Amino acid sequence: MAVPFFLSVLLLLLCQHGSGRKLRKPLPCDEVDALQKIIVKLGLRELSTSRNYCSSETDDKFISFECGCNESTTNSWHITSLVASGVRLNGQIDKRLSNLTCLNKIDLSSNQLYGTIPESLGKLTRLQTLKLGYNQLSGQIPPTLGNLEALQTLELYMNFLHHSIPPSLGSLKNLTTLYLDGNMLSGQIPKELGNLLNLTSLGLSENRLSGPLPRELGKLSKLKALYLDSNNLTGRLPESFANLTSLLGFTVSGNKLSGEIPPFISNFQGLTYLYLMGNDFEGELPPGIFNLSGLEELLVSDLKNTSFRFPEIGNLTSINYLVLRNCSLTGGIPDYIGNNWKSLNYLDLSFNNLSGSIPQSLKNALRLSLTNNKLNGSIPPWILKRHKVDLSYNNFTGFIKDNITDPTNHNSTKVKTLDLGKPNRDSILALSKKCTSKHHSLFINCGGARTTAEGNPYDEDISTERFFSVPGTWAYSCSGDLTFTPCNSSDFVKNMTCGVSGERKLKDLNIVEMAKGPNEAWKTSFTAIVDDNPLEIHFFWAGKGSLDNPLALNGPLVSAISVTPNFNVHDGKLSASQIAGITIGCAFAPLLLFLFAWKMRLQGNRELREKQIEVQQNRSFTLQQIIDGTKNFSSKMEIGRGRYGVVYKANLPDQIKLAVKKISPPSEQREKDELKSEIGNLISLSHENLVQLLDGYSSKDLHLLIYEYMETGSLHKALFGNIFSALA
Repeated sequence: MAVPFFLSVLLLLLCQHGSGRKLRKPLPCDEVDALQKIIVKLGLRELSTSRNYCSSETDDKFISFECGCNESTTNSWHITSLVASGVRLNGQIDKRLSNLTCLNKIDLSSNQLYGTIPESLGKLTRLQTLKLGYNQLSGQIPPTLGNLEALQTLELYMNFLHHSIPPSLGSLKNLTTLYLDGNMLSGQIPKELGNLLNLTSLGLSENRLSGPLPRELGKLSKLKALYLDSNNLTGRLPESFANLTSLLGFTVSGNKLSGEIPPFISNFQGLTYLYLMGNDFEGELPPGIFNLSGLEELLVSDLKNTSFRFPEIGNLTSINYLVLRNCSLTGGIPDYIGNNWKSLNYLDLSFNNLSGSIPQSLKNALRLSLTNNKLNGSIPPWILKRHKVDLSYNNFTGFIKDNITDPTNHNSTKVKTLDLGKPNRDSILALSKKCTSKHHSLFINCGGARTTAEGNPYDEDISTERFFSVPGTWAYSCSGDLTFTPCNSSDFVKNMTCGVSGERKLKDLNIVEMAKGPNEAWKTSFTAIVDDNPLEIHFFWAGKGSLDNPLALNGPLVSAISVTPNFNVHDGKLSASQIAGITIGCAFAPLLLFLFAWKMRLQGNRELREKQIEVQQNRSFTLQQIIDGTKNFSSKMEIGRGRYGVVYKANLPDQIKLAVKKISPPSEQREKDELKSEIGNLISLSHENLVQLLDGYSSKDLHLLIYEYMETGSLHKALFGNIFSALA
């Protein structure tokens, strides 16, 4: 891309009056020349005289440079700051950036920059801030960054960086913030990071880091936030971590850590959130944790070889989210949870061995998950007023009957039935008594319509209820609420056209390692003995996976379930004792929408989740959110059709609506290049009588134009709609 001659003049003039004060000398010519090349390579499509390239104010629509004098002994002026955060840059970082040796700040975060991080950035010894997060950068972290002796903030999160963390980062003595989250970094955490004694925030979550935690990290006494979740870390929490008494946030969920949860965590008096779920911890939760009065979020799951009760006194007076899931809790639910923990919004005590009745004090909790316990007695009437409740798989003896008026509508004469205790253990066993005939096989198209595959008829499964039954054949229940995101069963359903197919694989697949891409089908088989009791198939979330994304979308989806006999069926005259060794084929389609376990960072899916579309001032949505708003281009959302594609309505949060045109794929590469160029030209057009094109997207077989939505319809509809209706 040629740089216009006037840019040199523009930069020289503006930089003489930048930063709110008069500059005594212009910028050096070599810096102006380097600046021009850097801007072009970063992907800036246009250059406008309205942009203040040397300004003390940062405009989120433009690249901003600040100029200053770094040395008191000189009158020369240099570029000291480069800020271009969230401005849709889609180029690469030019190694000539290192020629601007007076830079003390670089912020290129939240763009679509690709390529590698230049090693030459290690020459910027005055640099204090380097922010490159939320891009598509790949390759390894340059070890030369360890030369940035003045660096205080290093943010490289949410990229595609891989290989190991360079030990040279341990030389950054002035570093206070280090965020490397959401990459594909592997290997062990270097013990040299323990030398960063000024560090207050360390984020290494959602990578592929393995091995034990280095005890040297215990020297980071100033550390306030330590994020280590969603990796492959093993071993125990080091005793040296007892020195991290300044911690406000500590997350190690979704690893393979083992041993007991150390009691020293109870000494972190300033702790506001603690995530321990999804590990191999054993023993009870230290009672002192229940006395951390400032703790707002506590997430624990899957404690092994334990059986413990709530302590007699608990002072989690600031708790908002409390999850003690599958922890072998016994005894009753104490009254102080509801009486004293006034901030409690979500309570998950599912998959334990709790007994007794539901305390009256829990009526203030908006969301309540008590599924799979041994609770009994009657369900209290105030349950009707709760936002979200799951009481299934307990032993309740009485339910709220249908003669109670709906409390949400005092003027209503209608009644509301509540039977939240179903399904319980008795009701599930009772299903087998309702079977009208014996079946040798069963085929279910999970989340899809009735179909035939491989010569077998698959039942439809399109219900979005929490409990659904096909009389005399099969039933399912969706229990165990999700930690943060309110959802219903429809959130788990994704329409697919790939059918029931795929190569047979081994049991217990690691989807992150084995999957070759989205929509790939995998099969595994199990042998089960079927008698008079129903065959039960359970899918259980073990607390692993990203907590930054909606948990409703964690993990693989079940594409289909097939149950077939491993013997020959003769004329349908088989006794129950002959029906044995049924093979269950569960075809898993790893459609990772917001990833299970260690976040599968595949380029295609990642681009849809990360590409931001600005639809209003300071309001953006990801491309995936917009596609979901069209219900995955459902025909029900179609609002128009033209020569080159179909237009869909996208419903987004806060009643925001968009029009999305899905263009038919070009057949040749030349046509694809022309389409990308045309999208760029259309975005630049703006007129009060034209519907504004907000953005476009073109990659592989997906080509979209995203417009403002016309509430009143099109001009064509206004002029001819009634005429065509009359003619019809």
